[in-house]
Amino acid sequence: WVGTESGGAMKVIRRGFTSYAEADGLEHARIAAIGEDHNGELFVITGSLAAPSFHIHRFDGRRFKNIKVNLPQDVVPTWGWNQLFLQDRMKQWWVPTAGGLFQFPAMRSLQDFATARPFKVYTSKNGLTGDEPFRLFEDSRGDVWISIITTPAPAYMIRWERATETFHRYESKDIASHAESAPTTFEEDRNRNLWIGFYWGSLARYRDGKFDTFRKEDGVPQGMIRDLHLDHAGRLWIATAEGGVARVDDPTHERPTFAQYTTKEGLSSDQITSITE
Repeated sequence: WVGTESGGAMKVIRRGFTSYAEADGLEHARIAAIGEDHNGELFVITGSLAAPSFHIHRFDGRRFKNIKVNLPQDVVPTWGWNQLFLQDRMKQWWVPTAGGLFQFPAMRSLQDFATARPFKVYTSKNGLTGDEPFRLFEDSRGDVWISIITTPAPAYMIRWERATETFHRYESKDIASHAESAPTTFEEDRNRNLWIGFYWGSLARYRDGKFDTFRKEDGVPQGMIRDLHLDHAGRLWIATAEGGVARVDDPTHERPTFAQYTTKEGLSSDQITSITE
């Protein structure tokens, strides 16, 4: 499945492409995220400042069922994409908006988004460092990592610890990052280390409660980190907005090395938006 910025969603099969747009049930042609819930239902999320409400769409095998998420009328979508809506291990849903982070109860079906009410709302007044979450990711421990895009923010990354239901904020000095920058993608390696890519470039690895930072001088290509992907062999692939692709064969190594691929190695562009296998 492919999500586009303005051309709807596409299903890719061996015979070719099947496109889905507003006529097929989508509220808007900008696809913010694609995923599956714990029931195996495929969903697509649309969101745009031109259509200021979040809609989640359930694919029935033929077309999409449009479900408007039950949020307060004055709440508008965040402009983030990819790791957006999160269904955690308890089957509860986390929904980021431009007005805070909404936590919904477990639902029997995606259709319940139309009537379900959030039981918690997190803002800068009760745990977040800004009111606009940008990315969400649940790690193997069940903790939820939250990227904050609000500028300026006291910290651009927060971890909600499941065991205590408390927030931990991480400032640039904690990550040893060279720039104030929001996370743009998260991925875990086989040793349960968390890898984090940032808006203004560079990578961080969180392990044993500490961060290792990797920058251009360490071999990380320049530009925003758009996507991270762990393949079947445990290799970490890195998509950048300016420097092509990088690959780390052993993400668990103390000082991992980065193999780089650009147009010189056969890519059609050095601007990479996503990677999958």
